[in-house]
Amino acid sequence: MSIQMPLQPVKLPTKVLLSLSTAPVLCLLLGGRAVAIALQEIGQLSEEMFRGERLPILKITDSDSISDLEKSGS
Repeated sequence: MSIQMPLQPVKLPTKVLLSLSTAPVLCLLLGGRAVAIALQEIGQLSEEMFRGERLPILKITDSDSISDLEKSGS
């Protein structure tokens, strides 16, 4: 029977940890920017798709809007 000694945690210098964590942080920042740009473009495309070209044109005159206001007020 051999007695096992507890494992010692590996101590890395701070500069090594900082240099190892820089690349993932930069990737996250660039990826976040790319996602934001993509979502903005998707929003603009959806606006173009649902623009008034596909909706029926409603003819609203001043007399129609006045009569609607009178009906809702009483």
